Amino acid sequence: EAVETMSKECISYKDDNFAKYSNVWTQSRETFINEFLQTGGGMSEPDKVTGKQEPLKPTLDDFGEQIGSYRKSQNDIRLIQDSHSFGWLRVDCRPLKQSLDLNLGKWVYLFTHYLNNEMLNQLKDFKQFLHDAHAGLDVKVSKGDIDQLIAVLEAMLLVRTKAPMYEKLFDHLKATVALLKQHGVTVTDALQQRIEEGPDQWQELKNTWSSVQDKTAPFQQEETQRLRQVEDNFIEQLNELR
Repeated sequence: EAVETMSKECISYKDDNFAKYSNVWTQSRETFINEFLQTGGGMSEPDKVTGKQEPLKPTLDDFGEQIGSYRKSQNDIRLIQDSHSFGWLRVDCRPLKQSLDLNLGKWVYLFTHYLNNEMLNQLKDFKQFLHDAHAGLDVKVSKGDIDQLIAVLEAMLLVRTKAPMYEKLFDHLKATVALLKQHGVTVTDALQQRIEEGPDQWQELKNTWSSVQDKTAPFQQEETQRLRQVEDNFIEQLNELR
């Protein structure tokens, strides 16, 4: 009976102090983050017509809450006593505490690593965008050369299309760096430098865009007039055939 009572006390102690962390080792990290990336932002407001709600992708704040919850669990586990006595039985809790701490660290890494990689990918895309945009904007347009004019106009359209994203990107990247640092994760100096240089590179491109727009405006007007003349001549020829 004494052994049975002690056994119940052990189970109760485990349930009170460690059972709540069971998802740390029972849940698939890969599956969890894939689901989080699709639905981590909660649900949208109901559609005014259908009432249907759509899952929202997570914001940076959602990532912060997720990482913070794991960090808090790590701190809570570290505060648990290293050993506990059940009558004459003394249990060493350190192996379990260390295992949980290690696994929680892996969950933290799962999210911080994703954010770090996301920054690298966004900066890689930005670098390619700068290359493509400058290559088009640097084309010298000769009078009557429609191919050169189209190349420049396509580059101008590219910049205009991407503008809403890149106007906000670097504030978002700086906030991501701050979040990572808050949770003890530092980014490389090279990555930090690229983030710092980004706004100036974007501003330089916008200045180039404005300058090219002014220079190409006369060519656009000429081409527009030429196309109108072609259209008028075509309509005139059709009328003569009637």
